[in-house]
Amino acid sequence: MKFAGLMVFALLTGVQHVSADQVYVTLGEHGEVSFSDVASPGSHFIELQPPEASPDRALEVSRQTEDTLALVDELAEARRARTEARQ
Repeated sequence: MKFAGLMVFALLTGVQHVSADQVYVTLGEHGEVSFSDVASPGSHFIELQPPEASPDRALEVSRQTEDTLALVDELAEARRARTEARQ
């Protein structure tokens, strides 16, 4: 069950964007997770299936990018205003 959870974690955290179609996952002594494209002692092979590209997904990613850039601009402006207010 723990390994299945790691696979889900890997897919949800963007590991599907790795250029290789195969990844090895290792669970460390203290629960830390490592990913590599090279097998190491104690690693488990997982094959990644990248999501199909679709116009809807591209539009969603574009909107998320625009929202993120707008937030970055807003935070930068707020920081400039705070800096000016302190001077």
